[in-house]
Amino acid sequence: MLRYVFKFNYIRCLRLVEIIGLLGLLEAEQRTAKRKEIAEFLLRFFQTNPGTSHPISDRWAVSLIPPVLLLATEGHRAEVRVILENVIRWIGDRYDPDNLGLAGPNSTPEDDVAHLLGSPFEHITLSRRSASYTATVVLDLAVMLEMKELFELAMNDFLAIHVMLPFIEVGDTSSQYSFSGEDIRYEPNVQHAETWTPIDGWKIAPHHIRGPAAYYLEKIGRPWDHLAVSAVLRDRHFLPTCRIVLGS
Repeated sequence: MLRYVFKFNYIRCLRLVEIIGLLGLLEAEQRTAKRKEIAEFLLRFFQTNPGTSHPISDRWAVSLIPPVLLLATEGHRAEVRVILENVIRWIGDRYDPDNLGLAGPNSTPEDDVAHLLGSPFEHITLSRRSASYTATVVLDLAVMLEMKELFELAMNDFLAIHVMLPFIEVGDTSSQYSFSGEDIRYEPNVQHAETWTPIDGWKIAPHHIRGPAAYYLEKIGRPWDHLAVSAVLRDRHFLPTCRIVLGS
């Protein structure tokens, strides 16, 4: 029972920052003054709730994107760095040799709990999971924010624990809105440069270069809706959307 209470507290934290981040970005898109108030509340929530930096599985990796984008656009880049550093440490702990890693983006609640808390128990027979979509999200956020030191810190830590970095690539077709489609490509381990050597200011991995420059929703001025798609599907994020939100 205590394991499930622990799990659900973390989920509440992550779901709240995701929803608050989406709300703040919607207010920013509509150019209202409420976005600053929302960002300040969000920052205080991160600072007082450690669970906000502890995704319990890769299903919650995309929860980090809206709040980080909102805080960055409202001038809290230093605080964003602290938040992402906490996530990097969390990933390092979950993927050390004595733990099972984190469950995947399409995991069940039972899978989440078994991977997160099952390593000390003999009756848990899961194999260690080496992939971390959460790590991919952290690296992509560091790259899009052009945070050199944070990117190199994350790469150093992720290489040390031999974590794989999965990413779903999808073209500007109807496949971007669904779990299946002809234009969906799963890359199990995207390769990043180990040091900060970007192209065009931020592109440092193959999926940064070969993806669409913009998707349909960005072209018609609705990037927020694309963030909502990620919030529903849970297994992918769209780099052009994030860059537009950041004003890049």
